Amino acid sequence: MPREHCQRTYAEVMEQGIVDLVIVVDDASHDETVAIARTLKDVQVEVHPENRGYGGNQKTCYRLALAAGADIVVMIHPDYQYTPQLLPAMASLVGSGLYPCVLASRILGGGALDGGMPWWKYIANRFLTFIENFLIGAKLSEYHTGYRAFARSLLERVPIEQNSDDFVFDNQMLAQVVWLGCKIGEVTCPAKYLPEGSSINFSPQRALWPRLSWNGAAVPAGPVAAAPATSLTNAESSGAGQLANDPRVTIAVCIFLTAIVWVVFGQTLGHDFVNFDDDRYVYENPEVSRGLTIDGLKWLLTHSHASLWHPLTTLSHITDCQIYGLKAGGHHFTNVVLHNIGAVLLFWFSEE
Repeated sequence: MPREHCQRTYAEVMEQGIVDLVIVVDDASHDETVAIARTLKDVQVEVHPENRGYGGNQKTCYRLALAAGADIVVMIHPDYQYTPQLLPAMASLVGSGLYPCVLASRILGGGALDGGMPWWKYIANRFLTFIENFLIGAKLSEYHTGYRAFARSLLERVPIEQNSDDFVFDNQMLAQVVWLGCKIGEVTCPAKYLPEGSSINFSPQRALWPRLSWNGAAVPAGPVAAAPATSLTNAESSGAGQLANDPRVTIAVCIFLTAIVWVVFGQTLGHDFVNFDDDRYVYENPEVSRGLTIDGLKWLLTHSHASLWHPLTTLSHITDCQIYGLKAGGHHFTNVVLHNIGAVLLFWFSEE
């Protein structure tokens, strides 16, 4: 993490006048994060001896914030992508009791692209948000913001230690908040994307690992909460399992499989016939190319061609010729539809 951005984030956080403590958790970085953080006032530094991943980093942040007696905990990525000037507004929404969880949304104000968000990240954000809203029945504008505020009472109920140590931690945590029946508020947040800011890379091992050098948890001022952590009920702790059995999950996976099939194979709609065996099966076979006829139906049941007897395949080709003639795009369209149906049925039966 570039030094100047960390320091700018810290300085602006403290300028808001409501922060008692900044917690910096260094996830085994190789830069000067720890040395810089230890020179700053009202900063608690924790160092992981080995990289625990994006989710593992946040778990430590929240655990330390609760141990410090925080009533309100704000997580903000320290790459100066998000403005700390929203801290008072977010803390106020939590402190008033209106929302135990508040997100700073880059999407609400419509300025994400103007702020420099790459178009492919924007499209991915919108697609994933749609799927996640569908799955858990929420209506959030985004799930991937790095700027969140939580009430102590909520953090004590959310079983974050059960979550992944990977980048999916953010999504799991919000799903748990929704499952607990807690409201989530959102505020519009301008964001700016800098070339040297945080990014997420694909790891060959498992999942997405963030390149964040440190993660800040700002603790706004307020009386220390004395209530002990609330025990989870069986219904709450088994929420993930019930969600997995939700029919909306099956529908969402089927939609995803359909999208993948058409993105990959839909390109064939503009292609011609393949000069491998399409000639023998379709356009040079008079029994097939003339379409549906009585003689053709008799032929497909009594004759083989291309050294094979497969009446259903032949019937499909004959039907395509009846509908599309010898327009290759139509034949490819039928193939993609059948492939789509096959992929969905395979998933469906494997679930059963």
